[in-house]
Amino acid sequence: MLFCLADMMPLKMHKYHSDHDSGVVAYHIEDRDIKILFPPDKDGKPFVYTYSYSRPGKKHVEEMKKLAEKGSDLATYINKNIRERYERRDRADNVIITD
Repeated sequence: MLFCLADMMPLKMHKYHSDHDSGVVAYHIEDRDIKILFPPDKDGKPFVYTYSYSRPGKKHVEEMKKLAEKGSDLATYINKNIRERYERRDRADNVIITD
């Protein structure tokens, strides 16, 4: 399912700080989910993926939150454990990235 964030209030995301090049640009943590901004796809369009307690589950979401705040291995964790099991995918037309 694809939604457009442009129709909503701006989403403030924290820049993902990693010691090396990462497949993650920014993240936003809420109580029961985490939203992750990945680099633009092959068509040049960036997307925000939401991972929730519903999908892929609380255990994974809580681990992703820890890794995001730590700035370490988040993309690797997603690639190894989550893959396509996200709750939703939104066009990142209305995202503000902060440090």
